[in-house]
Amino acid sequence: MRKRKRKMFKPHKGYRIKRKNENAVKIVGGVLLLAVLVFVGYSAMEPISEYIDRTQQTGTEVTDTSGQITVSETKAADTEPGPDVSETVASLPHSDDIHTGKAVMLADDVTKSEVELISALDRAKNEGATAVIIPMKTEGGIYHYRTSIETVYTSVTDPIRSELTADTIAKAASDRGIAPCAYISVLTDNNRYGDTRVGAYRSPDGSPWIDGDPSKGGKPWISPFERDASVLMCAICTEIADAGFTQIVCDGFVFPEFSDLDVQILGEKVMDEEQRKSAVMDLIKRMTNSARSAGADVLIRIPVRDVIKETGLMDAERLSGCSLLADMGDTSRITKVNGNDL
Repeated sequence: MRKRKRKMFKPHKGYRIKRKNENAVKIVGGVLLLAVLVFVGYSAMEPISEYIDRTQQTGTEVTDTSGQITVSETKAADTEPGPDVSETVASLPHSDDIHTGKAVMLADDVTKSEVELISALDRAKNEGATAVIIPMKTEGGIYHYRTSIETVYTSVTDPIRSELTADTIAKAASDRGIAPCAYISVLTDNNRYGDTRVGAYRSPDGSPWIDGDPSKGGKPWISPFERDASVLMCAICTEIADAGFTQIVCDGFVFPEFSDLDVQILGEKVMDEEQRKSAVMDLIKRMTNSARSAGADVLIRIPVRDVIKETGLMDAERLSGCSLLADMGDTSRITKVNGNDL
């Protein structure tokens, strides 16, 4: 059987969020209303994604009248986390740790040296930024800081592009009065961790899977179905939060484009909509709890059009208690603002 040609890092489309009860309808409707209000309230000549309102599921709404960026979240009543972190979500850190204002995302390579980092932070501050989103782990599984997580050092190829620790990076921002926020791409990770490819997709007999012929550059992918992948991502969140980052923007919740043969090897679950959603939701909740236990919050980036059109992997009902970052750009990509990703 001839294999289909597959593209890397292309989100799978065609999934619809199922509304199961009135609560889900209210949440989706609230986001839709929010998008309309934001669009109408600001000039069409300015990027809509620069204005992200902060709301709560309880119905309380805080509107930022300064025209700067705020954080959007859905928040359920505080509950004590149970033994299964996939079912419950820890309460948010103190409100002082949730920053509002103008946020600027820095370039991937600003952490190559402390000099470049400081220069980028000073420019952001001079432009009026009150927070910076610093890429810490980007597409392909590239680390832009010197991590202490042992699993990363088992990678066949070195994925680390900086000698600066997370502590050093966060402190450099805090010292300049700028709130340090981290950005990590979660599932778009092609590192081969260890001989057994820790966290990669596996067939029922345990054999690791790659997305193409090894001789032609086939690579593994981080799988939300794998417990080892959850352990790794939670460790990253904890490390970054412990370093002083107050928020962690998580992105890249995508699946490879599996061929019919891949499905035969890996099982039907990799293409089943409900099992995909469940795996991603469990991973998000575990990461959220790990970050919150260390004093930071995880923000799950969702293109607002996915919510309005009821597409994508994110189920607002099942993410109750988690924080969602609504990207109001007109594409699924993060919108460019003044030359910087926002």
